[in-house]
Amino acid sequence: MRLQTLGGSGDAGGRQEVAPFAREDEVDGLLAPLDWARPNPAELRQVSRGHIWRALVRLVGVPLVAILIGSFFLLPVLFALILLVPILAVALLKRRYHRYGLPGDTLFVQRGVLSRQMWILPVRNVQAVSIRRSWLQRRLGTASVLPDTAGAGVLSDPTVHDIRYGDAWSLAGELRARR
Repeated sequence: MRLQTLGGSGDAGGRQEVAPFAREDEVDGLLAPLDWARPNPAELRQVSRGHIWRALVRLVGVPLVAILIGSFFLLPVLFALILLVPILAVALLKRRYHRYGLPGDTLFVQRGVLSRQMWILPVRNVQAVSIRRSWLQRRLGTASVLPDTAGAGVLSDPTVHDIRYGDAWSLAGELRARR
């Protein structure tokens, strides 16, 4: 369990390890004094199906092209296609574990297949909300919602990737209205 603070030094970027090896019941005990609770993942909304296509392109696309090009020069390179099977499985599972919800005044974002993360973000701490759409997301009718807070890290943030474009604007509007 990590908490994000305004300050911080070094590589932590404002994130402080509170309970590095805490179990779920221990995390619940640490969240209770803050009047926070982990949501039931089944109550969170799943991202769009377009997330699967974007994950396939991002995770499998480049290695697949490299293998196909390499096979022109050396045919046994095609055996490397078997190495794409686990990457393909992760790409297909990414949507299943990427969920979000905004019950009350807290935004919940859950992501990750092998290493799962859940962000619990009080809406009052959101300073700005951005909506981003890549070329592929525009084709799929999806967008990413990026809530920004003071002290937020660059690499690990509570971005909600690949939700329907209309839902992205609704979520951004709700975050703004509940501040």
